Amino acid sequence: MIATSLGQTFVGALVKIESPVSLSPAKFGTSSLLAVGDFVLSVGNTFSMGIISCLKRRQHDLRLEGKCEVYLQTDCCLHEGSSGGALVNLEGEVIGLNCGHGEAEVGVGFAIPIGTVLKVMKERRWLCEDRNERFLAK
Repeated sequence: MIATSLGQTFVGALVKIESPVSLSPAKFGTSSLLAVGDFVLSVGNTFSMGIISCLKRRQHDLRLEGKCEVYLQTDCCLHEGSSGGALVNLEGEVIGLNCGHGEAEVGVGFAIPIGTVLKVMKERRWLCEDRNERFLAK
């Protein structure tokens, strides 16, 4: 569990990899600029596409682990293997972190808004303060 300074918690992990080839980091978007109906892509196991169907789905409405207060709701087909994967806008920017799917509702998935994720990463000093640098701290 990862906890924020406000007491919110959610499941997540930061993974460091060594690569024999040069990799470009993903760019972070701004989840506050999203609108219902925006097309999104879910990167995980499996890859899926859909739309944003709700911008502020409240945690108490859901049965997700953790206590993140607000989630993005999408109709991307998410599975357990999708958790931790990126929710990406059509510009290729990460706008959320996939974290679950509806138990009773078929075709409903949830993501933690990237603003919340970046806040936690900055609090933990896992992310450089300058967003233009776009790198993770060592």
